[in-house]
Amino acid sequence: MPLTVVVAFAVVAGGVGTLVLGVRTSMRSSEVYTGAVAQARAHPGVIAALGEPIEEGFMPFGSVDKSSSDGGSGKADLMITLIGPKGRGMLSVDASRSQRQWTYRNLLFVGQDQKIVWLVQNGEPVAPDAVP
Repeated sequence: MPLTVVVAFAVVAGGVGTLVLGVRTSMRSSEVYTGAVAQARAHPGVIAALGEPIEEGFMPFGSVDKSSSDGGSGKADLMITLIGPKGRGMLSVDASRSQRQWTYRNLLFVGQDQKIVWLVQNGEPVAPDAVP
């Protein structure tokens, strides 16, 4: 009986682990995720807060929903942990998709010091030295 319980637990744990890794891989390979991380890695305010290189945390939180049946619409709401030699912070992504093209409505980084670095605000890119 104990062997049966151990095997059942191992099967369930393996299934959950596979599901988590599948979701992680799907999110991290999405256009909206990779585009947001690329913008953050190139932004002087994020670089100043984290240093370089900037790495991503293990698991993003949120959702990426897209459809190809209605001309390529969708939306994304993500929180991505970014880590650098100087610390860590969260990249918040709010984006919409129309005709297979992602547009960031709001893209901001919040560092350990709680300072907000806007990359995109209300659909408009924010200059690196602009004060929100």
